[in-house]
Amino acid sequence: MKSRYYDQSSFHTVVPGRTLRAGNPALNRFGLQPESIRAEIDGAALGLDTRPLFSSSAEVDPSLAIANREDFEREILAPLYLAEGIDTAQALRNQSEKMMQRLQQMSVLDVLENLGHRYSAALGTQPITQGTVALMTTTPGETGVELVISLLPSPWLDGRVTPIGNVVDGMSVIGEIGSIEVNPRRNAELGTTIYSMRIL
Repeated sequence: MKSRYYDQSSFHTVVPGRTLRAGNPALNRFGLQPESIRAEIDGAALGLDTRPLFSSSAEVDPSLAIANREDFEREILAPLYLAEGIDTAQALRNQSEKMMQRLQQMSVLDVLENLGHRYSAALGTQPITQGTVALMTTTPGETGVELVISLLPSPWLDGRVTPIGNVVDGMSVIGEIGSIEVNPRRNAELGTTIYSMRIL
């Protein structure tokens, strides 16, 4: 009998009160390694194109999770310079005013597209809310089989993961599973086992 991918796997990573994750190919007990597929996310439906990179108080949109200058340079500046063909300090000096204007005009969607994410129109993608089940991105623009279940509204995942469904019953059980931290490197034995998963 062919092994189903998630059977006998576990929620290998739990961030208490935030997310549960299962299905990491590196942890698959049967050695199954499904191929990545193209992510299917509608960035406009999520409103990412109307959310400016900077607020009126010059704060970076919190969904981008930019914690410090290094994050800003890596996640925003470097991809922007690459997209604009700026590859030397002199080229940056020559276009510094243009880059400042571009930064002021950028949306969250622009930032994610510069990081390699690709979006499709008319999919009606919904925001990540409590109980959303989504497939994790392997590389920007592609998704794999690792899934995440969100335990709270998670705008930092919008545009980065592909929603595939919602928990419709048993959210209290999901909450119990999500109350104890699980890290595959430290306490993997605490992960709750998924005995069987079926498409209804």
